[in-house]
Amino acid sequence: MATTSSTEIDTEWVQALADQIATLRDPESKLYQEVKTGSQTALAISESTDKVLVQLWGNCFRYIN
Repeated sequence: MATTSSTEIDTEWVQALADQIATLRDPESKLYQEVKTGSQTALAISESTDKVLVQLWGNCFRYIN
């Protein structure tokens, strides 16, 4: 298995995901303003979290191939 030094890895995606996570935690975000019920809010948070995780894993796998 080949190893990659941390200086060779593009980490811009890490900051982008961190920003998305911060938005999920921000009660003033558009996410909380658009939905009306608790169930709708929970679903929106869940779907947004899933997207972040899929992006995270996709970027991680890109470096281990």
